[in-house]
Amino acid sequence: MCLEAMAAGRTVIASRVGGLAEAIVDGQNGLLFEPGDHSLLRDKLSLVLGNAGLQQQLAENARRSAAVYDWKGIGSRYGSIIDCALRTNDAIGNRGIEASIGG
Repeated sequence: MCLEAMAAGRTVIASRVGGLAEAIVDGQNGLLFEPGDHSLLRDKLSLVLGNAGLQQQLAENARRSAAVYDWKGIGSRYGSIIDCALRTNDAIGNRGIEASIGG
């Protein structure tokens, strides 16, 4: 849901856990706080609610950051990797990759 919010241009404030800390760069495309640090969460909320310019900057950067994870781009990159692997295999021994059923 974090990436969806970022793609929609929403300001994301999240605790620094799991993949959230990988997707969000504090102060650039969102705001992070340490898990359980309620006073820092309050400070981050106050900061963004009191600064429309910061909200806009974070939202624009969040949209750009989320675009990296767009399925069209990811699918295209995976397709290129698979095509390259198939061409490389064909060049070695001139054989294609075939799926075998049943072993």
